[in-house]
Amino acid sequence: LRWICSSDSSTSESSRAFFERLNDQGFDPRLGRARGTLRFEVRADGQVEQWYVSLDRGAIQVSPDGGPADCELRLDRSILDGIVDGTVNPTAAFLRGVIGATGNFDLLLHLQRLFPAGPHGPATAAGGHHE
Repeated sequence: LRWICSSDSSTSESSRAFFERLNDQGFDPRLGRARGTLRFEVRADGQVEQWYVSLDRGAIQVSPDGGPADCELRLDRSILDGIVDGTVNPTAAFLRGVIGATGNFDLLLHLQRLFPAGPHGPATAAGGHHE
């Protein structure tokens, strides 16, 4: 399945590649028995785009559609880029308040297993990231 987000110009290559890779992958055993939906509201250049991720016991589907979700996340594109590049620790970013989240946090913890592990040293944990 290939699709193009309607606000494609505001999405960085890193973020788009991450969501497309998840969708193309279709299954990851690291998700365990997690079931539910996550919606990412990503802010960039005065616009908000959405990524909707559905998890079903390892099966993964991603679309640019919105709608209600079990876990909703709000973050800037630069933070998401850092997370998918492995330069920003998502847990530290959440604790600093640069990621807003509501709903079922267990889904976020399961999805975090799919983010690349990176050099999450002191500068990253304190908020540094590369753009």
